[in-house]
Amino acid sequence: MAVRIGKPAPEFEGEAWTRGAHGPKRVGLSQHRGKWVVLFFYPRDFTFICPTEIASFGAMQKDFERENAVVIGVSTDSFYTHKAWFESDPRLMNINYPVIADTGHQVSGAFDVLLDDGAVLRGTFIIDQTPSIIATDLADESRVEARNDSAS
Repeated sequence: MAVRIGKPAPEFEGEAWTRGAHGPKRVGLSQHRGKWVVLFFYPRDFTFICPTEIASFGAMQKDFERENAVVIGVSTDSFYTHKAWFESDPRLMNINYPVIADTGHQVSGAFDVLLDDGAVLRGTFIIDQTPSIIATDLADESRVEARNDSAS
């Protein structure tokens, strides 16, 4: 199914790291009916740019909540990789939203952001209460890095 603005968002559910939980927690779109969902994908844990983006969503989490919106992060790293990174990197200590461990690629596949190497495109999907996709923003950083490498 192609993900398109104005069309229903794919149903998704996955095991997520959540601060304070003792193990993986099931998180999915159906749990947030009647709310806006900010679903963002990032390529990998323990990378250079990702903590900045993840921390920015964390800093705005209360603003999203005031607007009846939830934030959910997704990468294809495992729950235990998420746990190790989010609980050891000081830049991520204030993250209180769930981060799905999409090791089976169901969520990234449904949103068509999965890359051949198992990572995902950097992207954000805004899902309204119905739940339909109302906005997207995607970036394929592998192409930017390749172009920059060839220019030097």
